[in-house]
Amino acid sequence: MAVATFLFTDIEGSTVKWQSYEKSMPSALEKHDSVVRASVDLHGGKVFKHTGDGIIARFDNGRALECSIAAQEALEECDWSGIGGLRVRICVFRGEAGERDGDFFGPALNGAARMLSAAWGGQVLVNEEAAAFEHLPEDASLDDAGVHLLRDLSTPQQIF
Repeated sequence: MAVATFLFTDIEGSTVKWQSYEKSMPSALEKHDSVVRASVDLHGGKVFKHTGDGIIARFDNGRALECSIAAQEALEECDWSGIGGLRVRICVFRGEAGERDGDFFGPALNGAARMLSAAWGGQVLVNEEAAAFEHLPEDASLDDAGVHLLRDLSTPQQIF
């Protein structure tokens, strides 16, 4: 296992959107994927998985937090009126993971998935290790959201 930073995205309320905007959601998802992928590419990360309504990328260069802020800003600039608006939650989580056949597994991925589920649309949540490692743009700041025990994790997580 090696230490890396992972960025997860998830469209808030996507199940309801798929039911309510059946014809418009495929193009909205494609736009989400394109915007997030462009930010990941620009910031030197690598997308390795699509989750149906989100993307998972790996970063080794300390730019995942910068990428997540840029992605949220780019997503906010898009016209999502065809699906009643779109809000995306993002998690940046640094920790140990293993790699197999181009995919990743292990504690960091489990932690990131649990932390992402605690976020709401428009928000970026960051674990303590990522907060210490990742580059934070000058015009951004991290707010301490406290220590939380996330589902299925035995160790409480400091969240920013």
